[in-house]
Amino acid sequence: MRSTPRWTTALAGAVVLGVLVLGALGASWYAGGGRWFVTSTPSMGTAMPVGTLLLTRPTTVADTEVGDVVTFRSPGSGAVFTHRVVRVGAHGLRTRGDVNGARDSWRLTDDDLVGGVAWSVPVLGWLVRAVPPLVACLALVCLLTRATRDPARRRSWRVLGASVVVAGVGWWLSPWVGMARLGEAAVADGEEGVLLQVVSTGLLPIEVRETGGDARAHLLDGQVGELHLTAGAERGAYGVDAVLDLPWWGWTLLGLACLGPLVVSVALGTPVPEDEPAHG
Repeated sequence: MRSTPRWTTALAGAVVLGVLVLGALGASWYAGGGRWFVTSTPSMGTAMPVGTLLLTRPTTVADTEVGDVVTFRSPGSGAVFTHRVVRVGAHGLRTRGDVNGARDSWRLTDDDLVGGVAWSVPVLGWLVRAVPPLVACLALVCLLTRATRDPARRRSWRVLGASVVVAGVGWWLSPWVGMARLGEAAVADGEEGVLLQVVSTGLLPIEVRETGGDARAHLLDGQVGELHLTAGAERGAYGVDAVLDLPWWGWTLLGLACLGPLVVSVALGTPVPEDEPAHG
């Protein structure tokens, strides 16, 4: 009967313990009226970019000040937003996203407020979204490779399978590179084109390029850039593209991250030659 390696047992125990501790903390926070959300729009810019995990606790209009960030359900639609308070009045709160050009049209009352943002952790929201599909797919990989008798080959298939799972979940969530248009504005009289505001919605730095033109903007996660677009003036249509913008060492690390699992998989699956018997 095959015995389970000690490091595997220890790792599994640590994972179970971590899940139990996080579950207990989450249940305690939820029981006290706390809630958690993951930002899915770039309206809060660099303060809370897309993929930020937000923890909120109950609040009221009376307990809120200008500059606080609140999560609320918009009157009428019920959609959930997280914006900054820009005015506290007798008839409720006025809010605005940090990168939005105008205040929100509604006034918020206590019935609309979900809570005030107590903590915000960038990037962690992407991980929260990724955990369920990752766990499910990795468990499936382990089950499918369990029948492989050769331990080396089994480890090799599992490393390769885990790499495919991580790549697939990453493609599905698309956390690495992203861009959103915020709006267009007219240029000065006598000039061609438009001024386009864009915001980065991915974790990695990008360069936003004008299609067929020279306008460029280098942006980090949540940053807003402005481009003067002229290439499409004659047809009234302007295009931009977002491309990954890494230094040489960044490209090197990315290459190692992509090729590393393949190298490990091949190394684990290569049988170790046995010593040849001596000939007398």
